[in-house]
Amino acid sequence: HGDESTATMALADLLAWLGDAPDDPRVQQLRQQLTLHVVPILNPDGAAVFSRRNAQGIDINRDASALASPEARALKALRDRVQPAFGFNLHDQRPGYRAGNSELPTAIALLAPPFNQARDSNPVRERAIGVAAHISATLRPELEGRLARWDDSFNPRAFGDLMQQWGTSTVLLEAGGIEGDAQKQQLRQYTWVAIVAGLQAIADGSHASADPASYHQLPENGVVWADLLISGATVHGAA
Repeated sequence: HGDESTATMALADLLAWLGDAPDDPRVQQLRQQLTLHVVPILNPDGAAVFSRRNAQGIDINRDASALASPEARALKALRDRVQPAFGFNLHDQRPGYRAGNSELPTAIALLAPPFNQARDSNPVRERAIGVAAHISATLRPELEGRLARWDDSFNPRAFGDLMQQWGTSTVLLEAGGIEGDAQKQQLRQYTWVAIVAGLQAIADGSHASADPASYHQLPENGVVWADLLISGATVHGAA
């Protein structure tokens, strides 16, 4: 989405780190064990005007089935050509989401999307859950109480759900909000940490032994707080 730029910044940081720190053991492991295909921004038209939709007015993330937009067709073609084992679906969510019933905003929300209406599990989704669990465990020391799960209702038009259905173990990562971080520079760092943790779990195979409870026990996104609350006002004119 063109108005969800945190992950684009984090991906730029990831690519810079992979190129600038060749002696880092983590970089060496990732470069030896993985082949990465990175789409830093899928909606340049929307990004130019900070809009969710593209120039056609299409929500690309809901175009995975119809493929009415050139961006969706390009992403589907890339997926079909590469046949990736894993995928990261990177977004920003509204910063007003609460982590469960707490008073804390959700900083990062994770999801291993379902591949059907019944929300069944299969080896593809289980691998995604393992990666998400590893990311959750990595972030928890810094973001305890600020991690959540996105709603796992199946959406037959969404790329994350259909990527899972097509056989790519997909993890949704939503950057939310942290108090005092209006420009999302802290979230940019945590998103980078999350992506690196996920890649490491894939590279060394630790996703297979990750405790699924680290994912399943995350609270769901709670009630969205309003951006502005006005109390004690007098309304003049027609309601």
